[in-house]
Amino acid sequence: MKIYYYLLFRIYMFYEKFEKENVVIYTLAFSTVLIGLNLIAIYLFLNFYDIITKIPSKTLGITLIIFLGLCNYFFVIKNKIFLEQNFEKDRKGGFYVVLYIILTFSFTFLMAKFNRERILGY
Repeated sequence: MKIYYYLLFRIYMFYEKFEKENVVIYTLAFSTVLIGLNLIAIYLFLNFYDIITKIPSKTLGITLIIFLGLCNYFFVIKNKIFLEQNFEKDRKGGFYVVLYIILTFSFTFLMAKFNRERILGY
């Protein structure tokens, strides 16, 4: 959980540097997108290896991500627990966060490319 708090801390500090309003909302949106992409990538990975064979509807996926965002807000971000962890911004931590974001997007798009026929219904 400490790693997730550090990720939220870095996202929050990034938005606080450039935006003075709605920093919590931007942090919530970006962290929820990252978690959603991770879940989608894991699901597509399991689907690619036929561990899970059915792709659910888009409505179910969107509902799950909205539910995930609400849980993320009420249990973690609303109280700003991640700001009370005495984290410091450093170059190494920033590198890890950027690497995580790049890997998340890359792996998700790679798995979507492999599952293109199943996703589009060819």
